[in-house]
Amino acid sequence: LSYFYLTIILCSKAPPYLIFKAAPPKNGEVCGGKNTVTYTIHHNLPDRWGNHFPPKEECIITVSKTANSSGALTLDITNKVFLPFLGINQDETPDHSLLILLDDFKGHSAKEVKERTLTMTDFLRWEIIAGGITPKAQPLDVLINKIFKGYFCDLFELWSLNAPLKDDGNPLPPSRQLLARWVVQAWAKVPTELVKKSWDVCSYKSTSQLDRMSKDRASLLVHYSQHELAHVVKQAAGDNALTHFLHDNENDAEPMFPEEDYEDNDAHKSPGYSNGVLIKRSRKIQVCRGTGTPRTTPCKPSGWFV
Repeated sequence: LSYFYLTIILCSKAPPYLIFKAAPPKNGEVCGGKNTVTYTIHHNLPDRWGNHFPPKEECIITVSKTANSSGALTLDITNKVFLPFLGINQDETPDHSLLILLDDFKGHSAKEVKERTLTMTDFLRWEIIAGGITPKAQPLDVLINKIFKGYFCDLFELWSLNAPLKDDGNPLPPSRQLLARWVVQAWAKVPTELVKKSWDVCSYKSTSQLDRMSKDRASLLVHYSQHELAHVVKQAAGDNALTHFLHDNENDAEPMFPEEDYEDNDAHKSPGYSNGVLIKRSRKIQVCRGTGTPRTTPCKPSGWFV
């Protein structure tokens, strides 16, 4: 059996960033030949059922040999997702300070990423959280991932009811085009208000809140019980999201990081890079060609940010 592998990277309500498993184009080439995945993506060719990839305004799609992220792809995400979503043009300096919190995946502190982000220290802090605490400190792990993955599986299950069959009676797997469209649709179902709440329940505060709490001698940390988290989900996203949050154990946070595509032994030793939170990535999604069934597999992380 062969599989489609897909890493999904989400950043607040910015367009999703998708990494499919495929051979990248050679250096200097925009895409490969006509029979390659990169050619299909670059020219937005339809699948056998006429489905196209979502437009670039809704979804950014790339490939890597393993479907894992890397330092180079982290740099690409920074330039195509982070900075544009924050309203930063590459040749301009904003008039406000910004903080991006990431998990300790090597690609987030790779050499090329350090070189890029250290040129923006006047307005950007690039903080990396210590490993092992993302189930409590990562907004996606705490509140968002289960709901997003539940919506994604809903779309697959709806499609699978009438999925085309192969000659042997097994259903054909969904195409890359369909998977990309489902990612966009599932992410659109997660309300902005819930994304904001996910930061609140992890006890992240704005500067004004911290100043006010300091004056009032209030506690900086508030622990939310599972019942309280469920109430937040229901209030912000409704009963369907609550169902996914409470009952979809397959979508729990994964404990490991994915295989690295490169080595950077000093990734965590550069001055200016402190341990600190945000980008957490989802499990890799497998779609089995034999059964058409999507599965999530623990992969030492794949790709997510809030």
